[in-house]
Amino acid sequence: MIFVSIVGDFHSSILPLFYHFRNDITTHILVYDSFKHDALQAKKLQNGIKKFVKKHNLTIELFTKEIDEDSYGALTHLSNFIQTFMTQEKQLLINISDGFANISYGLIKHLEPQGAKFLTYDRFDNTYTSIFDSKMTHPLEVESMSIQDHFLLKNIDILSMQNKEQAHKHEEEINEFFEKNEPKELSSDFVKTHARGILYEMYIYNLLKKLSYDDIAIGVKIKDVYTPDIYFENEFDVLVMKENHLHIIECKFRNDLDGEGISSFIYKLDSLGGFIDEDGAMVLITDDDIIYDQEADAITPSNIALSPINRARAKRIYLRGSPISKKSRFLRDMDALLELESQNLDEIAPFQDLPIRDIDTQKKVMNDYLSKLFSMEMNYFAKQNVLKMLGFTVNFAKNKSIVKHMQSIHFKTFFRMINRSKSEADMRFVYNYFERYIHKKEKKR
Repeated sequence: MIFVSIVGDFHSSILPLFYHFRNDITTHILVYDSFKHDALQAKKLQNGIKKFVKKHNLTIELFTKEIDEDSYGALTHLSNFIQTFMTQEKQLLINISDGFANISYGLIKHLEPQGAKFLTYDRFDNTYTSIFDSKMTHPLEVESMSIQDHFLLKNIDILSMQNKEQAHKHEEEINEFFEKNEPKELSSDFVKTHARGILYEMYIYNLLKKLSYDDIAIGVKIKDVYTPDIYFENEFDVLVMKENHLHIIECKFRNDLDGEGISSFIYKLDSLGGFIDEDGAMVLITDDDIIYDQEADAITPSNIALSPINRARAKRIYLRGSPISKKSRFLRDMDALLELESQNLDEIAPFQDLPIRDIDTQKKVMNDYLSKLFSMEMNYFAKQNVLKMLGFTVNFAKNKSIVKHMQSIHFKTFFRMINRSKSEADMRFVYNYFERYIHKKEKKR
């Protein structure tokens, strides 16, 4: 089979079809415009395809052809060049998915009468259609490549990857470290010898491995080389491949992420997303255990400005808090964002309601709960009552329930947050703290 690829703006329109037909291709012709940027991209793809062919022991001859796509004479010359490879025994497939309109038109006019078939790849559905003899086939599925082959074809070197078997083997220890109240007392030798950031990547991986994907990797360090003098290295915490879309998940287990810190990671994801995959999702997961999704929960932390959050939304970068207390919600969210369509989702992630967004309803839920817990009906959000609760040793010395619970740092923090609240956003923050540290902990008792 003779296979022709035309270099355009989206490599994800070229490489999946080459991968799909790799075992049938004997001759591959890479066509690109003489524009300097296109020539550089073609050279990079050429090197990646050569490495791929060598790795998989394929018998594919690779040819490149530079043309001026604005010249009709050049298009005629290109058609004649391709015809020199044709015999009656060889099938000619031309991928025009992302090709320049002029090149596609010229090849169709000259080569369709010679029996050539023209392929168009839908990079959103991971399907292709074949056009020949004035007919078009129904969309056909395209085989999904591995993460390693994805990078190899793009001529990006993988320098190292975390061992997933370690995450499997030590899953219970990792879960205990993050999910128990006193993680230090539960730390195993494995946990003690690994940084929290690496353990958090493994924790997120162990959650995601339950979903339906084609490939997944953690701790992937890569080197991207354009020229001997132009290259850079980068590292990705978790990568997920589904139907030839590679999704990036950054896991940041640190409590010092302010607006500036968030912005730096957003800039990183924005700059890397395009060359990793033009249509892949990008997710930044922090260890914020109060807020999971600023947009869905209608909350913005007071220490993070709106600017980085809005920038992330505009760039299709999804900011998420810790999934530790919201595992079902996290799995459903990731399944939707990464378009995984996991068949067993209801079993592994029972549906969880989103937090209450109405402020009055939130206050009523909290007030009713506190009234029942302390056996004392009153407005716990009235300023004078909040101050009384903070001075509970004097004001409620005879109320054993109040004395018992107010000795907890979580209840003290809760009422201090109410005392400092000045807006609806602050009160939503209070409600999330209530759900995370008071309500759910009490239900477990």
